[in-house]
Amino acid sequence: QLSAYNPGFAKIIVDQIPYVRGYGTFPHPNPLSAFLVTAILITIYFLSLSATKKGKTIYSILLFLNIIGVTVTFSRAAMLAVIVGAIIYFFGGLSSKKPLRTHLKSTAIIFTICIIAVLILFKPFLITRATIVDSASLERIFYAKVGLQMIKANPLFGVGIGESVLHMQQFSPIRLQPWEIQPVHNYFLLAATEIGIIGALILVWIFILQLWKLISSYQFSLSNLLFICILVAILILMQFDHYFYTLQQTQMLLWFILGVIAAQTKIPT
Repeated sequence: QLSAYNPGFAKIIVDQIPYVRGYGTFPHPNPLSAFLVTAILITIYFLSLSATKKGKTIYSILLFLNIIGVTVTFSRAAMLAVIVGAIIYFFGGLSSKKPLRTHLKSTAIIFTICIIAVLILFKPFLITRATIVDSASLERIFYAKVGLQMIKANPLFGVGIGESVLHMQQFSPIRLQPWEIQPVHNYFLLAATEIGIIGALILVWIFILQLWKLISSYQFSLSNLLFICILVAILILMQFDHYFYTLQQTQMLLWFILGVIAAQTKIPT
């Protein structure tokens, strides 16, 4: 049962009052935010293609609800990923034909209004997250340092898939509490600790290859631009957390997106 007053739950503190961050049906707010980031970018895509007033109204409401959803997870990486993905989409779409450019401009205005509304509504809560030197950020740096020590000791083949958390104490300079034993909060660094540098480089190659295929086959296609934005957003999220590597829901989201991208770039337009 989620509780704002029990340890082990993701929460923020505003005016000395703890609030549980948005979990949805997920084990943590951060993987929920990854799904919402993807949903926001897809909604922006459909909103920019909608030519009717009814369609624009429906997608605008959905966009606002999804932005509220990602806001109450209070994931800073997700907020960054949404902003970067949206900017790439809007600027990338400027090369489209004139009618579509008009729809893109209206979509950009709606998106901006939604962001401003959310900033006003959740200002006291968002201020508490407007720092990069809080305990969560310092923990990420600590886990990265432990991960680097594991890589240094096992550079070629790593410590084994799923084994890194079992070796955290062994490579930690301090005594860890049970709740402090967590995977490295970076997808590629975690991969390097568990499957070695070679394995991590293969994963890097997979992502770069798919991104390059999307860019090279772009040809002013908004669907390709959408997948570029989603993949860039996912790559941003990967730098700050481990859930694409460790949790089933986000594993499925990641490889489903990569599979669709592979099909999108393989089949001629």
